[in-house]
Amino acid sequence: MDSPGAQCEIVVSEGSGRVVVHFSDEEYLIFELDADTFAIDRSHASLSPFAHGGRMEVTDAFDPASGRPAVRIFIDGSVVEAFTSAGRVLSTRVYPTTPPPWRVEAPANSQHWGLAP
Repeated sequence: MDSPGAQCEIVVSEGSGRVVVHFSDEEYLIFELDADTFAIDRSHASLSPFAHGGRMEVTDAFDPASGRPAVRIFIDGSVVEAFTSAGRVLSTRVYPTTPPPWRVEAPANSQHWGLAP
């Protein structure tokens, strides 16, 4: 696990696995890559009663022949955007009550880094 700031990029090269961004022990955001489905689960992304939770997903998410990573995830404060190798895009907002640094738990076939100091 690594601790990026509020702006980071996470790249998962192949289409299976799970990425968890831990804002705190009780607040976290889950990205799931399974078969040909990509999902973002924000059910536990905020302790705020005003934040919306829920899960969003796309099918036909991955194209191994594209030469692109299975998914690229960008987090910029409350904005979360994910781009899959088949051109699918998910965009959402999350409102964790815990400030950075946050922790990223990701599969061995992934990379992540901060985008701003």
